[in-house]
Amino acid sequence: DMSIKNNYKGASSYLGKAQAQKSQNKTAEMLTTLQDGMKAFPGNMKLETMYAAYYMKEGQTFQKAGDEAKAAENYTKVVNLTTKSFKTQGLASLASLYFNNGAKILQAATPIANSDKAKYDAEKAKAVNDFKKAKDYLVQAQSLDPANQDVKDLMKQVNEALKKKISIRIKAVPLFQEPFFFWELRDGPFVRFLDYFGTYLNHCNRIIDWIELNTFDV
Repeated sequence: DMSIKNNYKGASSYLGKAQAQKSQNKTAEMLTTLQDGMKAFPGNMKLETMYAAYYMKEGQTFQKAGDEAKAAENYTKVVNLTTKSFKTQGLASLASLYFNNGAKILQAATPIANSDKAKYDAEKAKAVNDFKKAKDYLVQAQSLDPANQDVKDLMKQVNEALKKKISIRIKAVPLFQEPFFFWELRDGPFVRFLDYFGTYLNHCNRIIDWIELNTFDV
């Protein structure tokens, strides 16, 4: 606190305080410290990395539990950051959330496609609405990073789903065929922050913890 008050070491003081609070399981205080640090040092990569890691992990936990609203709320926190790569990741995560949800709705409705057409059509409409939400987020992501191949690949899947508007099956593979990267800039090389979905979710969470434990001074 004295380092922050005296503006000693700048953003590193906020980062160190947040890391200490995290080790004490003081999550609310940690987030407040990170928010204060980002306000004092807009766009600081280290502070945003720790902040993004927390909300991405929370979003994935809620997504895995089937709580779409809470997952979206957490991913949106990442979208609101300054760093373009984080904003892109948040938008892609929101897109994947709604795309997967739409796919699940269609999969669940498939058995009644012939026996209860009215109900099936209603469920299909819900799925299509989620696909449209996913596409809107991907359009935003592409505006930030037009060359991002993972976003392009997901956009292709979404467009195909919207075009067909028929039942699709969810495969037991990660959403992105290749890892989607967060980039953390420090004094030398880039550090890759891998974000996997589906069967790689637990692996992703371990990587997030590693990134947080290996955050270096600014």
